[in-house]
Amino acid sequence: MNKTDEILKKWLAPVKKDSLPPVYMVGGAVRDYLLGRSANDIDLICRDAKETAALLASGRDAAVVPFEKKSDEPCYRVVDRLDKGQSPEEIERDLPDLGADEGIPGPGLND
Repeated sequence: MNKTDEILKKWLAPVKKDSLPPVYMVGGAVRDYLLGRSANDIDLICRDAKETAALLASGRDAAVVPFEKKSDEPCYRVVDRLDKGQSPEEIERDLPDLGADEGIPGPGLND
């Protein structure tokens, strides 16, 4: 199991599969996965982003960090409170640059 699989399992395992809308991995994590590289974080795209982020956060001691780069494209970051991998300052610095990547969505995670 590579790091991407471990991250997905960590976040998805506590959530009942049928309670999630269709969720797709996008962006650099797809590239890294296909190239056999480790991803440090994973970008997901789905409908009902706010509710999905809250559902993922509820399965762990996590916080939902909303940011709205575009009012018609709501985005949320789900941050594990126990993961010391990124400081609040680093997260805040990254937020303006985050958003949905252009291109084809990666594999569905509900399959």
